[in-house]
Amino acid sequence: MINSSDILNAKVLIVDDLEANVRLLDQMLRNAGYASIASTMDPHEVCELHHKNRYDLILLDLQMPGMDGFQVMEGLKEIETDGYLPVLVITAEPGHKLRALQAGAKDFISKPFDLAEVRARVYNMLEVRLLHMETKNYSKALLEQHNLLQRALLPGEPHITSGYQLATKFIPGAPGKYIGGDFYDVFETEDGRTAILIGDVSGKGVESAAMAAATRSTVRAFAYDSGDPAQALDHTNVVISQSPTYDHFATAFLAVLDPETGRFTYSSAAHPPAMVRRADGTVDLLNNGQLPIGVKSKVEYQLHESRLAAGDQLVMYTDGISEARKGKIMLNIEGIQETLAKCHNCSPDETLEALFEAALEFGGGHLVDDAAVVIIERRTEVL
Repeated sequence: MINSSDILNAKVLIVDDLEANVRLLDQMLRNAGYASIASTMDPHEVCELHHKNRYDLILLDLQMPGMDGFQVMEGLKEIETDGYLPVLVITAEPGHKLRALQAGAKDFISKPFDLAEVRARVYNMLEVRLLHMETKNYSKALLEQHNLLQRALLPGEPHITSGYQLATKFIPGAPGKYIGGDFYDVFETEDGRTAILIGDVSGKGVESAAMAAATRSTVRAFAYDSGDPAQALDHTNVVISQSPTYDHFATAFLAVLDPETGRFTYSSAAHPPAMVRRADGTVDLLNNGQLPIGVKSKVEYQLHESRLAAGDQLVMYTDGISEARKGKIMLNIEGIQETLAKCHNCSPDETLEALFEAALEFGGGHLVDDAAVVIIERRTEVL
């Protein structure tokens, strides 16, 4: 919180071409207890001084030779990129007041000075300015925490299997405004196979992100040991369902791939169906499974099997892609299949970009939700 000491220690710059006015304002502020006061009679110096010292308040005379106060404010706008000019203008012209406010000044002082009015306006403006900066710093810190939590849901260095090519991408639906619950992971199991996981937790915010992190790490632990996708989802569901911490649910798709044969087993907890785009351009839809994780403590997730031949791609995504909207119409599974069918001979990176482009185009240039895509392609057959 801002207190009187903060306000009295704030940095103030007086700008006036008349030395008598500078001395009067300086003495008045010092008598009121302000401790950090600077001044200049040259308006050309103001922007450089502010860039260097970042004053909390600039008392700016409007009528000065060579460069008037309006020109000074135009220069200050290039420094104060958030649009907040800490300027209290000084003017003897009533007609200049409205123009000054429209130019970005936050308040004005009339000449000749009423010292009580000057003290009140300076104090009030400094209080607002310091509160503005405090809020700005808080928002910046909060955004950094959001980004840190969001990064924790994604693997730092996903495992890449020899003979395969991997492409991954995540785009937040509203960067900095909330933490989403999308997560994915690609890692090696204890027996040397490759596990590919993608999921999404309902809702937004820290609680959803916490559940996403817990779900991701729990699935990873069970999948690493057993190599069985259905069993890993079973055990994860029991752990998450029994936790009193989480009021959300998570969808998830987990595949475990044998790099030598291209065969993979998979299981789904109500996640949007993964697809295999075959080398010949056809698209297979994989089973999307039972209830989400965290809805019911006892769920027997089913195990399915498929295979990647050379040139085939396993495509996994979250509902930020499938639910991209054009009015009330969604891109949906059919739109994804159509996009994949057009990506004949596309690399995983090209396929991934095609999916995001389709979702963004369908959504009018923006996504209504976070979106993640993971694609793995088998490059060669092992003889």
